[in-house]
Amino acid sequence: MKELPGRSAADSEHETSDSNNMDDALKPNTLEAELKKYLEESDILYKYVNHDSYPIVTADILKLDQSSRYATADVAVILQSYDYLKTTTGENQVDDARLRWWLNAKREDNIIDYLNIQKTGNSWTWDVYAIVRAKIVSILRYCHKYSQKDIKVMATGLSIKSSARMAPETIVSMVKSGEIHNIESFDALKNTIIAYVEYNEKRFETEITESVEFIGTEFRNLLEEHNELKERQVLLDESTKKSNEILARTLEMDLKLKEQQVKRILRLEATESWNSRGVFKNLLSSQSDKEAYIQKYVEEGMKEFAQTNQESAPSREIID
Repeated sequence: MKELPGRSAADSEHETSDSNNMDDALKPNTLEAELKKYLEESDILYKYVNHDSYPIVTADILKLDQSSRYATADVAVILQSYDYLKTTTGENQVDDARLRWWLNAKREDNIIDYLNIQKTGNSWTWDVYAIVRAKIVSILRYCHKYSQKDIKVMATGLSIKSSARMAPETIVSMVKSGEIHNIESFDALKNTIIAYVEYNEKRFETEITESVEFIGTEFRNLLEEHNELKERQVLLDESTKKSNEILARTLEMDLKLKEQQVKRILRLEATESWNSRGVFKNLLSSQSDKEAYIQKYVEEGMKEFAQTNQESAPSREIID
C-alpha cells in the first residue's frame, strides 16, 4: 500500500489499531446480555442473592474471555477482589482450597452439580458461567450466611436426607418464601413440613404430636393419589400442585392449633377471674352463671386473638 507523504507505516498501523479498539467499544456487550438472561431464566440460586448489595454481572466479570478456561487459583483471585467476601479483619474467606472443598465428591454437601465445571486431568477448569456460579455461592455462604448444606439443598432440591440436615431457619425461610422445589418424594416434603411445625410450635408439644399424625395420614392419602396419577400418566406439575395444597392445609392446621391452645389459656384465666370475685359472691351464683361468665371471657379473648393474628398473618401468595 502506498504511504501518504509525511506518514510512516507505523502511524498507519497505530491508527488502524485505534479504529479497531473504537469499533470494539461501540459493539454491544453480548456477554452481559447472555449472563443476565442465564441468571434470570436458568440459575436456581440467583434469586436468593441481594442484587442491590451484591451485583453479580460486574465489570470484572465482563472483562473475562468467554472462550477461555480458567484455573481454580485464577477464580480464587477474582473472588478475593470483592471486599464483602473478606472478614472484618481483611482476611480472604474464599481461596482455591475452599473452591476445591466445594468440589469434593466425597462430601455429601458438595456443590459439584450446581457449579457444573469440567475437569482436565487432575485440574478443574472454569468458564465464565462457572465463575459466576462460584461468585453466587460465595455470596450466599459468607454474606447471607447460608451453610454449605443449605446451599446444596437450595440448588439441587429436597431429599429425605437433605431435609433432615437443614437448619430450622432455612426450612422456615423456604416454606414462607415458597421456594421449596425439586422435591424428591412426598416423604421428603413431609419431613420438611414437620420440621417447620416443630420450629414454630415448640410450646405446644401435644398439638405438634397430633399435627404430625395428621400430616402423616394426609401424606399417605396423597401418596396413593400420586400413584394413581402416575398410572394415568399425569405430568409432574400436577404433583407440584398437590404439594402446594398440602402447604395450605398445614398453615390452616397451624392456626387451628394456636386457637385451641389460646382457648385453653383463656378458660384458665376466666376461672381464676371468677374465683377472684369472692367466695360469698360466687355462692350466690349458679354453675350456669359461672359457665356464662367463662364463655363470655373466652369469646372476648378470641376476638382479640383473631384480630392480632390477622394483622400478623404472613402473605398467602406462596400457596395461591
